[in-house]
Amino acid sequence: MQQQPGWGPPPQQPSPYVPQSPQVQPLSAEPDVSAIDALKFLFKDENWQHNLLIGSVYVLIPVVGQLALLGWHCEIMQRLARRNPRPIPKLEFSDLTHYLSRGITPFVMSLILSLPISLIVMVIMFVGMFGGAALVAATGEPAVMIPIYILAFVVTWVVSLGIGVLMIGAMTRAELSEEVGYSLSMGAIFSYAGKIFWKALIANFVYGLLAGPIVMLGYIMCFVGLYPAMVIVGVGSTYLRSQLFQVYLARGGEPINIKAPVALPSEQLVQGMAQQQQYAQYQQGYQQQPGGYPPPQQYPGPGPAQPPPGGPYPGGWSGR
Repeated sequence: MQQQPGWGPPPQQPSPYVPQSPQVQPLSAEPDVSAIDALKFLFKDENWQHNLLIGSVYVLIPVVGQLALLGWHCEIMQRLARRNPRPIPKLEFSDLTHYLSRGITPFVMSLILSLPISLIVMVIMFVGMFGGAALVAATGEPAVMIPIYILAFVVTWVVSLGIGVLMIGAMTRAELSEEVGYSLSMGAIFSYAGKIFWKALIANFVYGLLAGPIVMLGYIMCFVGLYPAMVIVGVGSTYLRSQLFQVYLARGGEPINIKAPVALPSEQLVQGMAQQQQYAQYQQGYQQQPGGYPPPQQYPGPGPAQPPPGGPYPGGWSGR
């Protein structure tokens, strides 16, 4: 029997949505690094109010919320590295567990590196305190403690800035690759820091000066403003590391492995709803198309029934 017009198999459902991004290539010229642009970065997204609100709620969730925000920063960093036109994904509660698993690597990296950093700072302060006390005992002049304490403070501050550059390299590797072992390559971290040291040192210093008042303002607002301030500063730090990463590549730095892009649960949900709507529209349009078998005819009185379109019934039944 010849196929009737309008009939056909249902459409094939497309495969699950996976965002595709261009391969990362170093820029032709070394980009500028702006701490001000880093602090303004969150507000450039059309969903900045939503992200700021949900991010503040994330901060309120002990441990889990902070880890999830680190995972969100990983997604932002990777999208920036691939030059995605929408670098800040909309923060949703449905993505909490997804971001939670992705935030483990940067958390472990910051925890591992913060221990020796804290030890170094403690040693400097210890030497300054007891060295000053020894000088006072030897000279009998308490005033000699003042320059010793100032010197210890300056040395601690300079060392902290230098170690901060190493932290930038470590966190960048962790956010891009999301692999603890790969991120802990100390040779690669020192190489990264060497490529961007002075620019990162100045940018980190300026960013700290600008971010400090925002955090203090959050404290002044009875701690209520502290939570959105942490979201603003956290996203800004991620963008600052992204700018320094482009400087690192422009200066001939070795490329860093970037985790393959995956669709967020919220994006998969939206894509699935769009597919269902498209399929429903297809079905509706198919039912309205002419051709195919019409509904059975109603005969007002006795008489032989006519065979349906497409040929007689099987077996030669004539309808009598």
